[in-house]
Amino acid sequence: MTAIPDFDIKETLLSDERRTVCRAVRQKDGQAVILKICTGEFSDTREMAKLRREYDIARQLDFDGAVKVLELHEFSGGAALVMEDFGGIALSQITDKKPLPLEMFFSVAIRLTEMLAELHHRNIIHKDIKPDNILVDPDKKNVRLIDFGIATLLTNETVGIVSHRDLEGS
Repeated sequence: MTAIPDFDIKETLLSDERRTVCRAVRQKDGQAVILKICTGEFSDTREMAKLRREYDIARQLDFDGAVKVLELHEFSGGAALVMEDFGGIALSQITDKKPLPLEMFFSVAIRLTEMLAELHHRNIIHKDIKPDNILVDPDKKNVRLIDFGIATLLTNETVGIVSHRDLEGS
């Protein structure tokens, strides 16, 4: 795990060859945060561009349900998207062992529908809705949508002829 200046990393949530997602504490104010880190050979490529795009889109989302993006922290060898840590876990982890209780299913489904309506009202298409990108705090009933790396602002995208092999999203 790469050390990130100004942050104390507490737990790695996801790690692959392109990025690492972890829980951390920001040293300057002690705030609990989630870091989405792009380092190494991928820091100057498409993944870095996606991280910057995610920051640009997500910082505009000031409504309940979108994860709060605090900053894009650049450092020697990479960058980290710094987001609020509200204590949620991925819906995929919650449903890994057993199905959701019916009450929780409807609660999450309704919140997700409201969040998507708000995004679409703002001309944003997420393009990667899946259980890994839906965070839930079962105790507080909070639901947040994350990972705007391939999201589209409708006014910024021109649709042309595209091969089905080049389509983005889930």
